[in-house]
Amino acid sequence: NIGAGAIVSHVHGVADLRGVSAESRDAQGLVRDRGFALVPHQSIVTDFTCDADVRHRYYPELVALAKHVTGASRAAVASHALRRAGRVRTNAAEGAVRGGAFLVHNDFSDGLLDQFRQMHARGAPSILTQGLGLSVGDEDTGNIVILNVWRPLATVERAPLAICDPGSMASDDVLVYEHRPKELPSVYLFPLPILLTLPSSNPEHHWYYFSRMTPHECLVFKTFDSSGSVPHNGVGVHSAFDVPGTPSDAPTRESIEARIVCFLEH
Repeated sequence: NIGAGAIVSHVHGVADLRGVSAESRDAQGLVRDRGFALVPHQSIVTDFTCDADVRHRYYPELVALAKHVTGASRAAVASHALRRAGRVRTNAAEGAVRGGAFLVHNDFSDGLLDQFRQMHARGAPSILTQGLGLSVGDEDTGNIVILNVWRPLATVERAPLAICDPGSMASDDVLVYEHRPKELPSVYLFPLPILLTLPSSNPEHHWYYFSRMTPHECLVFKTFDSSGSVPHNGVGVHSAFDVPGTPSDAPTRESIEARIVCFLEH
């Protein structure tokens, strides 16, 4: 059972949205209404394995992208991670380069804002105060939205990322799972423990992906929105998955993902 930490595997179909005309809508509307969008994006960064280049050149691009997509007045990149998903699965939670995350989840839960308030009450710095420059209590004067921006480093031929449409989920599908990571960066500005959202399986869930994503595209999706509760706030769940028929010699999928925290004033 979930309470004991056991997670059961279920099979779901995943529809390819590549070429679907409705996806040509503006990204801001898609992210606001549905929680995710494929966004064309040309970066000036050519080597995403260079940490300094990512922080100094890619982070400002991500801030601009997040502000455009959400309409936020403030945005800050909290962190980024590189992943490689090959034939053999490796640790998805730790390491300089992590494995693919083949677990249906969302990075946060509805309790995140209360966790931030508890941090502030203890006088602990957070991404809201240090990254966004908010004063304690300012989080109640607007909405906090956290985006994940997922970008492949080469055309994806193995283990793409799938998103469950939050409009197909129900409140009763949502469970909270406590995660205590074994290693953290030297500066970590999020609450602990990490309270992940995990779903119970439901045949009504609608799963989507975009085939053969390129380095000039980003999958942008919400992982937190303080304007409401999951899934009614447009926050769903996501996972890497194996596409049936993928050749055994398909290239390892390499990607970079980043968390961007946004503040939208009321």
